[in-house]
Amino acid sequence: MLRKIFIALAVVITSLNAFAAKLENAKVVEHDASRGVGALIRQLAGSASTVWMSWDEPVSDPDSCMCCFASTDEGQRHQWRAGRCTLGAKGGNFFNGTNDAGPPVSRTAFAIFARAEEGSVVELRLFSEDCVVDAKGVTIHHLGGVTPAESIAWLEAYAQDQVSRSKKDSHQAVSAIAMHRAPQVVDALERLVKGAHSDDVRGQAAFWLGARGGARGRQVLRGVIDDEPSHHLVDQAIAGIAQDEDRAATDLLLALARTHRSTQVRKQSIFWLGQRAGEKATANLKEATNDPDDEVREMAVFSISQLPRDQAVPELIQLARTHKSRVVREKALFWLGQSGDPRALDFIEEVLTK
Repeated sequence: MLRKIFIALAVVITSLNAFAAKLENAKVVEHDASRGVGALIRQLAGSASTVWMSWDEPVSDPDSCMCCFASTDEGQRHQWRAGRCTLGAKGGNFFNGTNDAGPPVSRTAFAIFARAEEGSVVELRLFSEDCVVDAKGVTIHHLGGVTPAESIAWLEAYAQDQVSRSKKDSHQAVSAIAMHRAPQVVDALERLVKGAHSDDVRGQAAFWLGARGGARGRQVLRGVIDDEPSHHLVDQAIAGIAQDEDRAATDLLLALARTHRSTQVRKQSIFWLGQRAGEKATANLKEATNDPDDEVREMAVFSISQLPRDQAVPELIQLARTHKSRVVREKALFWLGQSGDPRALDFIEEVLTK
């Protein structure tokens, strides 16, 4: 009886303006989810062997591109805009939050698509509002009235259910949580970091908690970095912190690189400092070449090599010429050789002809 009630309330529409994504070639059936999204998803999932459902939420980052391109190069050529996806096709989803190549983007919403098979949701896909999505004629059940809090709660439960979830779809659920513009995001990510059964889910949540969680996220992740035995989780926590452009995030990475007891933590912090660059980071990378651990010193030299060329080459030459550690000198020479810079070649010639 409940199924019949839901289907009776559904309305077939021809206008697609209700969708965040630009949907093409679809028959859309509208549903009111204001009485509970979880119950409606379960009901619709059991209504046919394969069911596609979708709902829209406000997006936290207007620059985030969730769409499909044949390659990263194609995405960059299009300035991470106006991609095109085929619903049901695998792969090709790119997230890009920088958009340095073109004018600012003002995305306000994103679409969450869920595919159910035999009564259970088995796939999630996320699309930006400027992404064209070709449904290839399938019926899409559009769920209206799903609040951000309800959406996040459903996604959190979905990510936690490892019985029938692939790693990719659990990651998609965590990413979808992070994309919401809502106060419940940090709470949900923190619960997943602390309580999820899977290290993969915990790691994905740690990454997004670092990127989205601000001071509170850093406080939680500092505890993870200090006490968590899983290298994967710790690495993801450091990577997430590195996505936050706040000066406090840089200061935390510097503190970890200088003083943390773990070689792995120091090494990963140095790597991400190198990706962030900047004068202060460069000075601390040079300082890290004096770390007592060879792996940390090697990572410091590598990170210096990733700086802009006019910074990297002179620093590497100085290290290769004067550093007391043979390991550091050799690594500096190696990365100079990889640079192809004329100044590097002149220095290498000088070394070889002495």
